[in-house]
Amino acid sequence: AIAAAASNTWGLCLLVLTLGYGLVEVPRSLWQGSKRGHRLSQAYFRVSKLWTERSDAEGQLEEVLTSVEAAGRGTAGVLLRSYFDTIVSKVPTELMERVRRRQGRQGTNEEEQQVTEQTLARLHKQVVVALIAHKRTEAQWVEHIERVLWLEDTQRNMASFDKVFKRQ
Repeated sequence: AIAAAASNTWGLCLLVLTLGYGLVEVPRSLWQGSKRGHRLSQAYFRVSKLWTERSDAEGQLEEVLTSVEAAGRGTAGVLLRSYFDTIVSKVPTELMERVRRRQGRQGTNEEEQQVTEQTLARLHKQVVVALIAHKRTEAQWVEHIERVLWLEDTQRNMASFDKVFKRQ
């Protein structure tokens, strides 16, 4: 009985605290969201934060693709070559070409290693994860940039004396 009462008391206290926070924070966020200057500064902050995420995802993808290229040089055998081709087919050709050009300019200083089925499986998983992260951040980047441009146009047209909305 004591444990049940304590858990009910804890649950009610937690409910009151979260509802109290929600009762204050929801109207505050709606009020702050109605101010155009505040929304624009928040959008700038989100874009700058997303820029670092995007560059990290792109760097990680290039590292993985460099590993794929190195594994391609060490792949021997028909079965392993078909597995390697499956991995390469998931990568967009322009990304793979960019990695090949960079390696051509920098030179290949990695020693060739024997590639096994397990290393190809691990490499395949890394490629899939890196591609998903890259595509996700790229899509978020495009959407946030469009939002910032819309807010900037709105801000600029609010200060304009013309009565016609002009996109820049």
